[in-house]
Amino acid sequence: MHQYESEKFDFEQDISEKDRQITERDEKIQEIELTLKQTQERATKLREALQRTKGSIKNNEQANAVDSENQIQVISQEYEQRLKEKEKEYNTKLKAMAKEMSSKIEENEYNYNQQIHDLIQNKAKVENDLTNSAERRINDAERRAYISEEQISKLQEQIKEKQLDYHRNIQDLQIEIHKLTKQIIP
Repeated sequence: MHQYESEKFDFEQDISEKDRQITERDEKIQEIELTLKQTQERATKLREALQRTKGSIKNNEQANAVDSENQIQVISQEYEQRLKEKEKEYNTKLKAMAKEMSSKIEENEYNYNQQIHDLIQNKAKVENDLTNSAERRINDAERRAYISEEQISKLQEQIKEKQLDYHRNIQDLQIEIHKLTKQIIP
């Protein structure tokens, strides 16, 4: 039973540690998601700023509109490319973390189920051992009681025989005394 309690305690400690690890992974994923969201918000703001810059350049410098437009387009394309790369990088990291976490969860579930199975088997074995031990003790006690009853029965028979012998001897002695008394006193 003590071993069972010890295994149960170790099992609960292991589960607590796994829960802590899962919580840490969730926090990391939330941080990455927040960073991705902030990056997307910055990209939106930059697009808006580029649009405003584009508009102001059109208004202020009609002569250089084509050059400015090309520069804005190049800058926009470079930024869009960087943004796509960052999003791809974050998505790859998120997928890798999700896959790793899923694998860890599956492993933890397998270990958890295996430990529960082992605990159930151990508990059943302990209960079976206790039941068998109790049955052996009961059978042993019943056997000793039966032997004792047989011995008591034999002793009672011997006592009866001794009492019968005793009574016969007394009767024989009384008869002998009576005969002797008749011989002495005619």
